[in-house]
Amino acid sequence: MAQWAVLIEQNTRVGDHDSWVVDEGHKVADRETGLELVEELMLSHHPGRFMTDEVGRSVFKVSDSEWLVVVEGRWREKASFRLTLAEHVGDFTAPRPL
Repeated sequence: MAQWAVLIEQNTRVGDHDSWVVDEGHKVADRETGLELVEELMLSHHPGRFMTDEVGRSVFKVSDSEWLVVVEGRWREKASFRLTLAEHVGDFTAPRPL
């Protein structure tokens, strides 16, 4: 039986570079449950960045399993996060050094 998870990636800035970092992961029983959780999170998740008085969100469906959410604050500040519904294919350990 497949295992599924909803991953939340935060857009972070380090120096002059933007990068995406997996911030949270929520295990779900199946794909349908994952899609329900994605719908809930796209409307309720607060990005890690401080937002003053959220005024709106723009949601973009990137693929059948990935969404980009841009949250806009009262003072025109913006923060974004990605939601990905992913099938867990396994856990692996790194080979031991010789």
